[in-house]
Amino acid sequence: MKQLKHFQEIGRDFMLNRQTALLADDMGLGKTVQAAAVINKLAPKRVLVLTLSTLKINWERELKEWVTGDYKYQIIYKIKDKVEKDVNVIICNYDLIIHNEIHSQLRSLHFDVIVLDEAHNLSNKEAQRTKKVFSNSGLIRSADRVYCLTGTPIRNRPKDFYIMLKTLAPECIEPYTDYESYAVRYCGGYIDSYGSLYDRGASNVEELAERIKPFMLRRTKEEVLPELPPLIEKNIELELTEEIQKVLNEESELQEDINEYNDNEGLGVQATIRRQLGIAKIPQVIEYAQNLLQTQEKIVIFAYHRDVINELRRRLAGYGVRAILGGMTAKGKQMEVDLFIRDKNSRIFIGQFTAAGFGVDGLQKAASDIVFAEIDWVPGNMDQARDRVRRIGQINPVVAHYLVVPETLEDEMLQTVIRKGKVITRILSNTSKEKEKKTMTIENSLERIANALEKMVGIAENTELACNTCSGPTQEAPKKKSSKKKAEPTEPAPVEPVEPVAVAEVVEDTTPVPAADNSVDDLLGVDTPAETKVELTLDDVRTAFTAFIKAAPDQATGVQQAKAVLTKYGYTLVPEVKPEHYAAVINDLKVA
Repeated sequence: MKQLKHFQEIGRDFMLNRQTALLADDMGLGKTVQAAAVINKLAPKRVLVLTLSTLKINWERELKEWVTGDYKYQIIYKIKDKVEKDVNVIICNYDLIIHNEIHSQLRSLHFDVIVLDEAHNLSNKEAQRTKKVFSNSGLIRSADRVYCLTGTPIRNRPKDFYIMLKTLAPECIEPYTDYESYAVRYCGGYIDSYGSLYDRGASNVEELAERIKPFMLRRTKEEVLPELPPLIEKNIELELTEEIQKVLNEESELQEDINEYNDNEGLGVQATIRRQLGIAKIPQVIEYAQNLLQTQEKIVIFAYHRDVINELRRRLAGYGVRAILGGMTAKGKQMEVDLFIRDKNSRIFIGQFTAAGFGVDGLQKAASDIVFAEIDWVPGNMDQARDRVRRIGQINPVVAHYLVVPETLEDEMLQTVIRKGKVITRILSNTSKEKEKKTMTIENSLERIANALEKMVGIAENTELACNTCSGPTQEAPKKKSSKKKAEPTEPAPVEPVEPVAVAEVVEDTTPVPAADNSVDDLLGVDTPAETKVELTLDDVRTAFTAFIKAAPDQATGVQQAKAVLTKYGYTLVPEVKPEHYAAVINDLKVA
């Protein structure tokens, strides 16, 4: 049987000593293996693993390799599958548990352990999968132990962390357990002039980082794998070609028409320009890739839009392009990776951010250069894509090439990603220096390693964040002035010191998984039917408005009619539209 690395043993014991825990190790450090080692040590009678559809087979393979004993496994593939009650390990993907046919079967069983893999997929409180896992009737309510695994627990903002902390570790955020007080304390929150809660900022991040230590363990590659080759990042400025200039001109025209009732993003202008800019960049992306292939045997390219990827595949066909896009099966994805690795004539791999950025392993065996043909708004998606190449098994320095046109939307996006990334780093990095004075223990060793991240945090501290005395957010704040009726913040509860992790033995933790809380159901809105209702988002509304204006005889008329639809429901801006009106607004736009 294989042996764990020392840092993986510490991760295993961290989870063993807790009823609920978050293992947030960097991508590529073997979170699956550590969870498997926990299961092997506990020898539970029944385990449920929830993961992405493309990772189910990999989970079964890893568990069979690391877990001893005569265990029976079942992978749930489709809605009509019957869950076998005599199996020891059930592996299911999040997309299936939103259906009552599967959820009710799983909910009727008792699980000794539930593993929530890629747990960042449960950060959206409006998503049905989140409700099916975390609500009072959610799957975790029938488990003795719940372990979350993700390399990006905060993909975008501190608000992403709330529902997990509220449900599995409420003691870490007391007295800020209701969402408004949490948002005010940690999201730079305030009540805007429309009476809505602004929660898109960040504040008191070091305090939050300290509070979550008992619940979360995170190690980076630099900490635990000093032998891993370095990461080199290059910002490549592309030429302002005629095609790109046309896109920028159209962006200016659209902004002039809609800015009077939209705060720069309400009608999906950014989505439209982002796609057009990606297409306009293709000739320069191709030229850059071809030049890179003169010195590199193979390269990896990541992009966001399907039509950008398809055009790159078509025009680079002579390089034996392999690609992963949304909609492909797990076997299809693995086949593309295997062909890229084994076929010397396959010199380019192209991945779509969400489809190829998660759960794809093996690219590091063939390439060390990754080209970003487009930029993603979400730092976690960028990190995940980059770490498909920079992970265990890589022997060469990894070079990330970011291709952007200066002073364009993508340039702004890249800077936004950098700013968000600094905030996330400050939250996930343990910044306390006081623990260096304590007696040396395993836990203190981890603290000393974590303090090494201050080199990165020092950079992040240059970014001004909202603090206790601020009256509003310091980044991504609305451009319009608002009368801020700030909620009264409560004095922070004292943070208890973290107890050392015992490495040698498993401590019997009799503390139950946090009890069901009605406020969780209120927050998640579990009364919404999960099985018959299509889950719409604000992006769907924005897209509908954009299409509506484009279909109008002229932009002025389209904007005026769009305003009328908003006014009908009592809104003046698209971002104000509430989820309960998404479907009605979109329908009105279709029939108008």
